Amino acid sequence: PVNVSLINFNNSNFSMSKNEDLWYFVWNTSLNAEKQYNITIFFNDSLGFSNRNTLLDITVDNTKPNISNPTTQANSRNFISPGFVFNATVAANDTNLLNVTCLLNGITKTYFANISNTTFICNLTAPAAEGDFEITFSAIDKANNTNTTTINFTTKHSTSAAFTPKDA
Repeated sequence: PVNVSLINFNNSNFSMSKNEDLWYFVWNTSLNAEKQYNITIFFNDSLGFSNRNTLLDITVDNTKPNISNPTTQANSRNFISPGFVFNATVAANDTNLLNVTCLLNGITKTYFANISNTTFICNLTAPAAEGDFEITFSAIDKANNTNTTTINFTTKHSTSAAFTPKDA
């Protein structure tokens, strides 16, 4: 069995830890520049045999995706009628963008479309009850970096009334 294992990157050797038969190294990538790295693992066994394995092009990505400009089809006072079907959009981009999600008051909405590789649209139905609500958009990249933004709206029933001037 392997009894010593080292990892090398940036011309530095680091000791690896062992859990049963699994050797591992916890790499705090926030200390490294965002770029590709080559990593070599050296190992020796109890009989004196050794070997190495090189992993090429490991990419460090610590940058959160850019997410901005959340909008809804609410009116100028940010009101939407209860039960109204509407769209909410957001802009998101990242070299390694994996997914964009849409939540209405913490509940994930399933219909979410990428309409231009940077603009994403979520089709929603406003809650039936009047109140204040929040839409949360999250952009996630392949390195699991996440960024969020929110937009709020209020549901109000439409009312109309005739105003009659009061006699003086």
